[in-house]
Amino acid sequence: MMDQFDMITLNVGQYSEELKMKFLVRRYYSGFCTDEVEAEDEDAALNIARNLPIDEGEILSTLEDWRYADEVEVAEDDEN
Repeated sequence: MMDQFDMITLNVGQYSEELKMKFLVRRYYSGFCTDEVEAEDEDAALNIARNLPIDEGEILSTLEDWRYADEVEVAEDDEN
């Protein structure tokens, strides 16, 4: 048998379910790829390395949260 407290709890629970919204969340991560190149100076080395293929395995193994870049926005409702 439900008492008044149970009924209030049930009503609050039903109400909070109605308040839920959908959000699109973009989580960003940083990673790096290491290359050893021969060049005349640091700028030239960077330009050479930027044109090399990316080692996807190294990037995946060095991923770290970049939380200050994460984004959240309200999702558009498809029913409109």
